[in-house]
Amino acid sequence: MNASPLILHGKGFDPYYNLAVEEVLASVCTGRKGLYLWQNDCTVVVGRNQDILSEVDTSYAEAHGIRLSRRLSGGGAVYHDRGNLNFTFAGSDNETDIIVSAMRYLGLDVQTTGRNDIEIMCGRNSAKFSGNAYFKSGSKAFHHGTILINTDLTVMERVLTPDKAKLASHGVASVRSRVINLSEVDPALTVSDVKSAIIKAFEDKYGTAEPSDISSLNAFDIESARQRLISTEWIYGSK
Repeated sequence: MNASPLILHGKGFDPYYNLAVEEVLASVCTGRKGLYLWQNDCTVVVGRNQDILSEVDTSYAEAHGIRLSRRLSGGGAVYHDRGNLNFTFAGSDNETDIIVSAMRYLGLDVQTTGRNDIEIMCGRNSAKFSGNAYFKSGSKAFHHGTILINTDLTVMERVLTPDKAKLASHGVASVRSRVINLSEVDPALTVSDVKSAIIKAFEDKYGTAEPSDISSLNAFDIESARQRLISTEWIYGSK
């Protein structure tokens, strides 16, 4: 019989710590499901194999106190601030259906586009509010992503500098024109509302979760992972 699922909530806004927690949680959840909900202060997170200098205006980031980080999973660069909610599903490499269900609990008309994005209808058009990425290595797997609720999209557009050809392939002229905050569709929506909906959808799929806390994870393992993730070699490397 599988162990009860786990739900953990982030305790702070340090991107290196949060990325370390999801990595350690994935190591623990090899026979069970885990959900980690977390937020970062202003940060750009690039994909595992991206060239950070091609994807990010690093001068702007430094001048505005935006931290740079690199995750284990592939995919594109994303911008985080406290208007964005991050989720990690540990022990699985694709739980997009949970996010879609959560948004529909909130009365939002959403749809998946490809493997990596979830869009919401706004009038006759749709726009991306959630980017997703996936990691699997041996028995360790996780699916994580962003949910734009009330993020500063002006800063996002300024700090992210993707190749124009990449944007054109999506039929858009800029980062800003491609994405939307959920608050633009429902101004009353809060981060807490979205968290509650995700937890409900997660437990609807996997059963009532066991009360847990980050302190249940190995603190030494988290700090070891954090030290690697905060290193210049990791952040600016491409391998």
